[in-house]
Amino acid sequence: MADDFVTALAEDREGSIWVGTRDGLNQFTDVKFPTYSTTEGIAGKEVLSVSTSRKGGVWVTTETGLTYFDGTEATNYSTGAGFQTPYLKQSLEARTAIFISSMATWMWRFFQTEKLWPAIRIQPGRSP
Repeated sequence: MADDFVTALAEDREGSIWVGTRDGLNQFTDVKFPTYSTTEGIAGKEVLSVSTSRKGGVWVTTETGLTYFDGTEATNYSTGAGFQTPYLKQSLEARTAIFISSMATWMWRFFQTEKLWPAIRIQPGRSP
């Protein structure tokens, strides 16, 4: 494994177990145990959360942004995508949107379009 300090766990629809650590992302299957890091395109070194995607890949939050990773290709989102901070703590994909939270009181909702998902900040006590 990339590190022995585990920060996140998720199981995808194919049965792979994804393990986030302070030093990268690991995928455990019946036949392979690769480690993914910034070398493979993950946004940051410290994986804070891993959540599965309906498309089959995983969403990975790190100290420097959000990554969608399909096991081969990584797509990264950070402050250029509308986040006020690159340090993202949690993500969850729902049917029509992805919800992402930061270490502060920020939370964003991305709606799926053809390419980039426009971010909407959700303020505490208010409906989005």
